[in-house]
Amino acid sequence: MEQEKRIEELERKVSKLEKEMEEIKQGQIQRNQTFSPLRQENIERQVKTADRGRIENKLSQPAVKETQPPIDWEHQIGRVWLPRIFIFVLLLGVIWGFIAAVEGGFINEQVRILLGVLGAGAMIVLGEKQIKNNRKALGQVLLGGAIGLLMLTTFAAHLLYGLIGASFAFILNIGWIVGGMYAAYRHKSEVLAILSAIAGTLVPFLIQSDQPSVEIFTAYEVALYGGFLFFALKQQYSKLYYTSAILLHVAFLIFSIHVYDFSYEILAFGAIVQHLLLVAAFMQKNLNLRQQMGVLFSSFVLTTIWMRVGFGDPYFEWAVLGSFLLYLAVGYVLREKKEDRLPIALSIASYSLMIYLITVIELEWMVILLLVEGVIAFYIGYLVNSRLQKVTGSLIYLLGGFLALPLIFEELSAILSVETLTWIVFLASLKGLDLILTKYDQEPAKGYKINSFIYVILALSC
Repeated sequence: MEQEKRIEELERKVSKLEKEMEEIKQGQIQRNQTFSPLRQENIERQVKTADRGRIENKLSQPAVKETQPPIDWEHQIGRVWLPRIFIFVLLLGVIWGFIAAVEGGFINEQVRILLGVLGAGAMIVLGEKQIKNNRKALGQVLLGGAIGLLMLTTFAAHLLYGLIGASFAFILNIGWIVGGMYAAYRHKSEVLAILSAIAGTLVPFLIQSDQPSVEIFTAYEVALYGGFLFFALKQQYSKLYYTSAILLHVAFLIFSIHVYDFSYEILAFGAIVQHLLLVAAFMQKNLNLRQQMGVLFSSFVLTTIWMRVGFGDPYFEWAVLGSFLLYLAVGYVLREKKEDRLPIALSIASYSLMIYLITVIELEWMVILLLVEGVIAFYIGYLVNSRLQKVTGSLIYLLGGFLALPLIFEELSAILSVETLTWIVFLASLKGLDLILTKYDQEPAKGYKINSFIYVILALSC
């Protein structure tokens, strides 16, 4: 406190001296009050000393670190988590009271359905009111709960009580989903969109059918996914983008478990259509690159599995070869545009070719081709400066090398044989990797290791 008082006093003196200096310069002081040159020089020296002292004092004070604002626990607990807990407890209470009333014989089937509709309507009204009152978290939870309650009510009216037919129940559920999407668009809520996507995926499983049609099921799920994909890209909803992509494969898996007499080929076609939609979205650059890369690669793997399950050997081979050609064309287009999406296209093309070689070519020749492809893919990784492509080429080459080792160390039956050719290609591929690393990586140690490995292979195979 004493230091602060001294600083304030010094600042007052400095201000007074500065004022006097200004008066001297402007010639506004009367003759009898005129300062001598010595006094004027002394004033200037005092002003400079005071300014320097004030600056040094400020510099000597410790810098105030910028700290992040503390977490508003009142907001997090009161406006984020408590509404979610509230709606969960409320639903449990409603369900308990509903079950008790039904067991007591107070509520018949028609009244139960009416109560479900009225309850959903009340939740919609309350949800809209809460959003208007700036309680968005609670309002969105209420709207999401209303969608779930309407679908459960429709399920009960159709499957449990037989009050409505399958077609009408299906139309009603589609209407609830459309309403949920409208609410998500109106309130800019990704949560509502995700809830609508989950509800829409479950609709076919809430409809009773003696002879479920895999064609209708697949067409519905793919069309639903296309709609949610468009909505996610339009609104820049990355979580909806992830969720809707996963839900399609989950729906296919549940259908394949519970329905026995159907053709997996239709599900494979559905997975292919979904993947093509993702490729089209990937070319448009609507979302973050890393998000799209992860979803696209995951979709490629799952689609390949569905194609393997659904297609026979000739059709699966053509489908995989088509994937290779597709991504080769995508890579060429992206190369012309000089975009950073090129690596994922090249990587998937490389994996597609690898799967095709494993499926079509016999083991002896497949090993040779995998070694060659691995070196080429690794080299392309340096050309496009992509770590992902380098890793892809390395994995393909390691697979080929692992499969080549038994053939290399076998006793040669003849000089002109597949084993001899594999041995030559393996050594040549190692030398090719050495040349690539020497040219681009500029790390001599890696080249020395590869050359040493070549000499070891030569020594062991002799």
